[in-house]
Amino acid sequence: MLTRTYGSNSPVVAKARNIFFVLLGVGGFLLKRNYAGPYHEVFHNYGGNFAVSFAVYFMLIYRPLHSRSKRLLTVGLALGAVESFEAFDGFSII
Repeated sequence: MLTRTYGSNSPVVAKARNIFFVLLGVGGFLLKRNYAGPYHEVFHNYGGNFAVSFAVYFMLIYRPLHSRSKRLLTVGLALGAVESFEAFDGFSII
């Protein structure tokens, strides 16, 4: 039986934190075109890549893998997603 605890290291808190980070990445990607502050060009050119890789990493962290290879594969998949995102010009989104 799986018990759920609600301490700072509990699976429930970790899942909620990761979902928040996914939404933060998606929000950053959607709002990057509205940014008009300092370093506008840098943020516009690279902000989408950062936001997508950020969101993809936290989406893929829940893959059912052994703990040894989980982070390495997650980073590899996130890198692959970001590289394909860049190669296909943001999947023609925004």
